[in-house]
Amino acid sequence: NVECGQNCPCGSSCENQRMRRKKIVKNEISYMGRKGWGFITKEDIIPGELVGEYIGELISREEKDRRLGDTYRGYRNFYLLDLDSKICIDATKMGSPTRFINHSCNPNATTEKWSVDGRQRIGIFAIKYISKGTEVTFD
Repeated sequence: NVECGQNCPCGSSCENQRMRRKKIVKNEISYMGRKGWGFITKEDIIPGELVGEYIGELISREEKDRRLGDTYRGYRNFYLLDLDSKICIDATKMGSPTRFINHSCNPNATTEKWSVDGRQRIGIFAIKYISKGTEVTFD
């Protein structure tokens, strides 16, 4: 998946620049009990719609392993997502609200890799209709 560049002939009406424009659905972060914090949508989301981008610090696989064994030892909540086999996004200390999207065996969203200006980024996209007030989850 590739987003259009800044020079897209569609200009500001281009529908394929969602991550570049930092689109994110209206949301609230709520405490979900045992799962910790969760991402609740404040608007209806249709299948295929971008929920938001997963943003955080890019770290190596080695640094991820070090943090899991040292820095995050004893942490109840930390937010790591593999971008590929070598790079991980760590949203524990800095990131967007999408870091609070929890895992589910029956998810309503999924992650997708997108190329934006030649850089790999992760978007969270709805895979089914998600009604306002529902927790967004992925597998």
